[in-house]
Amino acid sequence: MKFTVSLAALAFSLLVLTQSSVSSAQNLQGCMSRQAQVDVTADLLQRHDLYINRINRRIVRANELSARILKIILVWRNRLEAAQAVVSKELPSCQTENGSRSCRLAQQAQNTIKRINAGILWYEKRNISYLSYIATLSQTRIDAIAKRNQVEASLLAAKQLLETCLSPVSSSSSSVSSQGSIGLTFNFDDMVVGSKYPIWQGFSKQLSPGSSQLVEVVMSPFYYLHGGNSAAQSVGSFQFSAEIVRGNLSGVASNSVGLWPGNVNAGFKLPQGRCANVVEFQYYDGGGEVNLGVNGQLKLAQDFSELVGSSVAGATITGRTRSSDQVLDSGLIRVQAQNGTCINSVSIGGQELFLDYISFWQIR
Repeated sequence: MKFTVSLAALAFSLLVLTQSSVSSAQNLQGCMSRQAQVDVTADLLQRHDLYINRINRRIVRANELSARILKIILVWRNRLEAAQAVVSKELPSCQTENGSRSCRLAQQAQNTIKRINAGILWYEKRNISYLSYIATLSQTRIDAIAKRNQVEASLLAAKQLLETCLSPVSSSSSSVSSQGSIGLTFNFDDMVVGSKYPIWQGFSKQLSPGSSQLVEVVMSPFYYLHGGNSAAQSVGSFQFSAEIVRGNLSGVASNSVGLWPGNVNAGFKLPQGRCANVVEFQYYDGGGEVNLGVNGQLKLAQDFSELVGSSVAGATITGRTRSSDQVLDSGLIRVQAQNGTCINSVSIGGQELFLDYISFWQIR
């Protein structure tokens, strides 16, 4: 009888563990789906910002051309007044002295007036076309900004859904949750824009609300492909550092707050005994080299696209990268542990790099 009860209890425990595992997998899949929605919406917002910037540049250029035309018209009007003054001066003398020098000067001035009037008329029509073009662009910009604001609202809603998904599960709900949060994301929205963190300095974040365990973020030297690192160049008052910035400083989504590690590596380290199965991050790279490290092993590259398909410290690097203008490279990088390994720390660095939504998935 005792043996039968023990078997029943074991079967019940296995059922609970199986249900917990299925629930955890479903939650993880849901979180990653919401993360993907955030990625897609953020990318769409960036496209809208780039489109609005192109419209702004066209408006500026059209205004410059209109101003140049107005200057030309002003010069020609001054010449017109001068020619009219010659006619007013020489024509009376011409009427009394037919064929004289005054007649020739008056005739030349009258011909000049005709040419100037024709030129002014041409430039005025050209200026009207530019003003019409500017008006059309201005309306297009208004419409584009309205659509952009809708996308930004959608991004905010997607971020809020992601945040609720990343909230830790109660320790009493399952055995899986007693191991910790499903995931943790750094989106930097709660940090002070302008804050700087030189090499060997940084900040921390609770692993979960109310937890005494902290995820430490410490800046370390950036390593260059040609050799050497940024620590040697940080001397005296000049210090390379990471800074909390808004995305418009680097040409990305204007209201997005992220981390700009300028010639430093931002190292994210989970508490002792904790590790993640997957780490993801969004990035926008304006140029220069990049570093990516896992569990103390570092890889150097010209850009992240070179690292996709490779591995580091037993973890594979995948993701999607995109270069819209051959200058700004952007995308999402995923580092996934393989063959029983686990990710305890990640370091990410660049020279003109913007980071956002650095996520640790399936923390245990």
